[in-house]
Amino acid sequence: MTSLRFALAMILCLGMTILSFYVLLQDYERRLEEYDSCVRLQDGHAVSMNAIYRKPEILSIFSQGLDRILGTMIETRGHGGSYVTFVGAAGSYAGRQSHYLKSLANVDFAFVIRVVFALLAIFLSYHLISGEKEAGTLKLSLSNPVPRSMILFGKFCGGIILLLISLTVGFLTGLLILLLSPTVQLGNEEWVRIGMIYLVSVLYLISFFSMGVLASSLTKTSAVSLLIGIVMWVCFVLIIPNLTMTLATEVQPIPTKYEMEERFNSLIKSLDEHLESFFEAGYNADLGREIAYAGAKVENFHNDYTNKLYNQATVAQRLSGISPASAFNYAAVQFARTDAGTYRNMLRRVREYTEEYEKSLPFLFGGKHEEYVRIMKKADASFDMRQPFDKSLSLAIPNVLILFLFNVLFFMVAYFVFLRYEVR
Repeated sequence: MTSLRFALAMILCLGMTILSFYVLLQDYERRLEEYDSCVRLQDGHAVSMNAIYRKPEILSIFSQGLDRILGTMIETRGHGGSYVTFVGAAGSYAGRQSHYLKSLANVDFAFVIRVVFALLAIFLSYHLISGEKEAGTLKLSLSNPVPRSMILFGKFCGGIILLLISLTVGFLTGLLILLLSPTVQLGNEEWVRIGMIYLVSVLYLISFFSMGVLASSLTKTSAVSLLIGIVMWVCFVLIIPNLTMTLATEVQPIPTKYEMEERFNSLIKSLDEHLESFFEAGYNADLGREIAYAGAKVENFHNDYTNKLYNQATVAQRLSGISPASAFNYAAVQFARTDAGTYRNMLRRVREYTEEYEKSLPFLFGGKHEEYVRIMKKADASFDMRQPFDKSLSLAIPNVLILFLFNVLFFMVAYFVFLRYEVR
């Protein structure tokens, strides 16, 4: 029976992992093709006067996060370039995919680990104590001069090894699929981040395996153990994460995208009317001052909405701290550079770039084209929207600690329950 479960685990692991990596690699290549075509139209530059082209995140294959939502092009709108919108969500090529492929594009590696492998961990552990009691082998094992703690530890390590073999084979197969693609280029930092995603996945799966051992230690029959394990899986993986998102929208409500667009268009219309007379007079100190004023108004508008979005995400993250699935998901998107923190860093870098653009305007309108080009080339060369690794690590550490605490909690409770387990 154990060998059968192991074989099924390997098949499920390879199948789901290969499918998720293949589909998301195709999606990444489509979005990268769109990005490259846009950059070629800008003579090899990723930035232009009214748009900044954002390269798709290769690590989104592991955890999508916000990457496909943000799209390929960041359109700077409003006065002073302070307001930005994201255009081309999921890439314009997404419309060419079949309905099934677009659905599967949401099933990334983190989803497979969070949902499928967590359930697999329950299936591999629910019988370890109660199943052997039913078969009569547990009583035989305890009749030998071996401490109960060693028996539990041996069963625990054996099951974990089976689970991690399945995870590792699937993970390495997925990496091989990526490396065989000519479009995938992984630097040293990407390899470190991939390694961290793997380690967080290990920690997460051990927590669910410990959960299954706890369920097995609490019951006398394997059927009841399996039922308790599945109920715990449903609560931690499905109910709590979705419930906390609903609560977050109530605790920290934000206007809809349609409402924000209406407010923004109204603001832009009023600012355009205010600046019309200044533009007719040509570029001068008064126009520069009024543009700065309009840019500040638009930036305050945008910052207010961005802060509300980030605060809502923070509330959801804090509320979902009681679920290992949520802790794993947040850690995965942080290491994959597809989290809300990366989004805020991206907006900050866009605003810094547009500030450099504003500084170059007097040279552009004043006929000093060479100085304008020099400033913009300097801004282009230093422009990087990606989240630094140290920042991602600092954001992920609390979630990693939560996973570690879940591991300790479930295993210690299972240990003390097993010490008093009745085998008659």
